Amino acid sequence: MLGEIARPRVRRLLSNTLHAASGRLAAVFVWLLLTPTVLHALGPERFGLWSIFFALTGYFGGFDLGLAQGTLRHVAAARVHGLRDVAAAHTVLAFGGYLLLGLVWLALMIAACGPLLDFLRVPAPLHPDATRVLIGSALAFVLSGWLNVLVAALQGHGRFDLANRVLLTCSLSQGLGVWLALGRHAGIGVLIGVLMAGWLLGVLVALAMLPLAAPGGGWVAPWRAWSQVRAALRFGLPMQAASLSSVIHQHLDKFLLSRFVGLATVAPYEIGFRVSSAAVTFPQQFLLAAMPAAAELQAEGRAETLRTLFVRGDRYVMAGTAVWLAALVGGAAPLLVAWLGPGQGDAILATRGLAVAWAVALVTGMGVSLARGIGRTGLEARFALVVLAVHAGLSLWWVPRYGLRGALLATICGNLVGALVFLWSLAGALGWNRPGTMFGGRAMPVIAAMAGVAAAAGSARWLVPGRGVRGWAAALATAAAGGAIAALVLFVTQRPGEEKRGVPDAGGRA
Repeated sequence: MLGEIARPRVRRLLSNTLHAASGRLAAVFVWLLLTPTVLHALGPERFGLWSIFFALTGYFGGFDLGLAQGTLRHVAAARVHGLRDVAAAHTVLAFGGYLLLGLVWLALMIAACGPLLDFLRVPAPLHPDATRVLIGSALAFVLSGWLNVLVAALQGHGRFDLANRVLLTCSLSQGLGVWLALGRHAGIGVLIGVLMAGWLLGVLVALAMLPLAAPGGGWVAPWRAWSQVRAALRFGLPMQAASLSSVIHQHLDKFLLSRFVGLATVAPYEIGFRVSSAAVTFPQQFLLAAMPAAAELQAEGRAETLRTLFVRGDRYVMAGTAVWLAALVGGAAPLLVAWLGPGQGDAILATRGLAVAWAVALVTGMGVSLARGIGRTGLEARFALVVLAVHAGLSLWWVPRYGLRGALLATICGNLVGALVFLWSLAGALGWNRPGTMFGGRAMPVIAAMAGVAAAAGSARWLVPGRGVRGWAAALATAAAGGAIAALVLFVTQRPGEEKRGVPDAGGRA
């Protein structure tokens, strides 16, 4: 099915993708289910603080020196050569790294608490909750980081099934805890505590699972782990720049909207961010197992097979992107009305705009996964810096003038410029044909998505949005019409052997 890639490897790749996808989709479902309840319980301003908690946790994650991704890459490569001690050293090193970095972030949050509250223009009655958000975000960084490292170690050892159990345990326990806490009218501090308890439970389950994945090789003494610092930093420092830039890029406008427009404006942006991020989970599943597969191929010296993996994987990602983009953009209005009630104009706009931004970003998805797998994280770092520079410059110009619309347009433009720069750089670094890498296989998914959006818009004229069963039926029918038409266009236009065309061959031949 993947040409040069052996069938056992294909079956393992698909199986790993399925395991990783189910864990992530469960988390997405839990938070989509809970978001309306959290919004109504906290109110717009406290929900804005809840959003900023996740933004800060994400920002801290951008300062993690690429520890979790480095664990996945190095464990997968070490497993190929049977180097269990090396795999264990990277796991221990990352585990300790999150603890040390977390202590630094905690100290910074305590010192910067007052100025941050002033910058965000948090009203005085909300200062206690805002303080809990700032301090809690640093503690959450450590617990979620430990969980990510252990999940990465399990995946690197080829046990995506065990990693999936860990993620399911964490997501379901957090969801149940938040639901119970809201039933008792708990405040935002209790909700943050529930999240941290869920991450801690996930860590404990992962620690119990690790010996099953790497018998006798899951841990080494910390002083032995230190021997891998140089390798970890070679991978991690460019990842640090890439992750930090990416996190700032994703959450920048939440802070700018709070500063220049108002804290309550963050709520519709957060709704759009959550919905679009949930939807993009589906095409992202094709990428989850690509990074360790690329690391294994490089360790085995099979550079030629990487081209096949890129072309075929990118084709699936773009097809999935066209389908979900058509469904979400076309069905955003009835979906949000059925979910949250009428009066969601800004949230609908944010959902559509961020969906387009995510779709543009996915153009680089398979390339980024392969670059990480082969250790070329510098390519991703330059790409992420370009995205951030364009986005930040445009947001500082447009958000004060145009508010939410300016933020969305700046995000889309940043992603577009960055995607073009990254694909150009990737093709040059690997000796692939640049036009084929940048534009090959892109036109038809774009056409399919546009056709799907038009079909959804047409069906929306016949279906009245609302609450309850009829509202949900209208929303699902509208989204299904968009996704189905996009999928039909892709199916009809796919010609036999098309995946062979435009393969970015070495030496610039397509």
